[in-house]
Amino acid sequence: NWKSGKVLLTQTVVPASSSDPYLRVMFTFSPNEKTGTSSTLNFRLPSWTHADGAKAILNTETLSLPAPGNFLSTTRQWSASDKLTLQFPITIRTEAIKGSFAR
Repeated sequence: NWKSGKVLLTQTVVPASSSDPYLRVMFTFSPNEKTGTSSTLNFRLPSWTHADGAKAILNTETLSLPAPGNFLSTTRQWSASDKLTLQFPITIRTEAIKGSFAR
């Protein structure tokens, strides 16, 4: 419950599966007051995701996303009907461990 922003934010996570390799995080909004004031919410895009498959959909509008590792910033007068869905592609990758050397 974000008192200064006057918004209650509920998060639901739909995990990836082998038949659907996307992590989906859905947010629903419930304004605490009918003040008509707008609030800015910032959502961090994980650095491990790929920009070409990531999506953000606010209600029915597809939002422009920043590069992975940065924040999606959205300012509006939030209503109880607002729903934001973030979709991140999940892929297998490897990374070298810092300080490890090939022998």
